[in-house]
Amino acid sequence: MPQFDRSLFPRNFIIPERRRTNAESMFPSMNNMNIPRPHETFGPERSQISVAPEHHSQNTERISQTSSGNLFGFEPTDRAQFGQGFFKPDQIQNMTSQTDVPFGNWNSQRWSSNPRDVSFNIDLKLATCTEEYQKLPNHTMCLADKANLNVSGVSDSDQAEIVRLHNEFRGTVMPEASDIFTMKWDDRLAIVAQKWANQCSRHHDRMRTVPSLGKHTLIGQNLAGGFSNWSSVIKEWWTENVIWRYGIEPSTYIPETSDVAETIGHYIQMTYNATYLVGCGFAYCDESQFEKYYVCNYAPGLRSYTHPFTVGERCQACPHWCRDGKCDCGGRVCNNGGTLSMRTCQCECGPLYAGPSCDILRCPFHDHPDCGVKYQKDHCVVLPEVNQDCPYMCDRCAQGHVLCGGRICFNGGVLKETTCQCSCSPPFAGETCEANCGDPDDAECQRWPDVFCHWNYQIQKQCPHRCKLCSMQ
Repeated sequence: MPQFDRSLFPRNFIIPERRRTNAESMFPSMNNMNIPRPHETFGPERSQISVAPEHHSQNTERISQTSSGNLFGFEPTDRAQFGQGFFKPDQIQNMTSQTDVPFGNWNSQRWSSNPRDVSFNIDLKLATCTEEYQKLPNHTMCLADKANLNVSGVSDSDQAEIVRLHNEFRGTVMPEASDIFTMKWDDRLAIVAQKWANQCSRHHDRMRTVPSLGKHTLIGQNLAGGFSNWSSVIKEWWTENVIWRYGIEPSTYIPETSDVAETIGHYIQMTYNATYLVGCGFAYCDESQFEKYYVCNYAPGLRSYTHPFTVGERCQACPHWCRDGKCDCGGRVCNNGGTLSMRTCQCECGPLYAGPSCDILRCPFHDHPDCGVKYQKDHCVVLPEVNQDCPYMCDRCAQGHVLCGGRICFNGGVLKETTCQCSCSPPFAGETCEANCGDPDDAECQRWPDVFCHWNYQIQKQCPHRCKLCSMQ
């Protein structure tokens, strides 16, 4: 078993070294790699740092049903919901919106023998609790900020530093990665991350879905507290690389007394090849244990501890889109569950969406016969396939919805229902098969007789005004 320079202090909520010393003095058994299993120390909620037990409200009662395997948002494989279709056992649920993860708020003035007695105030009237978030039970955006919140927000310079450090580290990952995306900042992720930071909590939130990215898009999350700046936080997350081993089951080299997710989870999320969006939040909370709280949300979230990327020559998977050792698709973002392809830098959309960013809704004529019989509306939140098969029941489509958002193809163009794109005939082109009338005709157009417009579509293309194509629009 490998030896490490310092003890594997529980790391799901990262704190500076100076604070670890204090925490270890509270629980001496944590020293020298002899870290007790969190569920043995703090009960079934599996707290990730050595601090006083927290309180939980009744709305988190069912968390106690989970086994002791939930530290970085991973549900135990023996959980009953696997059989109900909530999760696939072969997929790591890294802090997704569907997981029942422990969450609470540290209050230095409140100690209790009941580790579940902490409450969060859900307020549907909050400005941040818009209609899209109200549809998702207990969403972070519908939480009231903590009263001890003093300062919050991430400056433009910090945003740039966060993105720069993530990309700098991703471009130097070892072993070399052949298929790792460049990250970019996403305001939607940042808004939710900021709202959670405003809770002054050392735990992960239980519902941080970004609806426009897709209700079932995995959202990863890294947390830290007590650091002086973002640079220190991100560099600390990255230090887990000295422990991680590519392609090897972590349980074979990380002691049982530690936890895999706590020990290497932050680093692996930072290196996950498919992640290309990041958004973060910061809060300074008076009279709290750590004062400074850092939250970063990632999309899509981590799915594999052993193979977060493919080993190979850098950019081998994207030779035409390579920049600084990473696959860089510029500003391309895929919404509504779409997947960004490294090979083409295009969005691969799900059955219900089309368009360059998967923003065009293309509804079927009716729901699947199982909708309302085998599947009920409650299944829309937890089963991705129900959203696809039952878009009307799940309120994705409205009765009488027009195909492809009402897109019309002019001048004989044909609408392809599978892609919601127009197939145009020359000289017409563009999204709706229109002539290019924004620019004047070529100078030579006046030389051609009118009859030429009917003979050659190249002349029609160069001379749309002369050939009276623009008057047709």
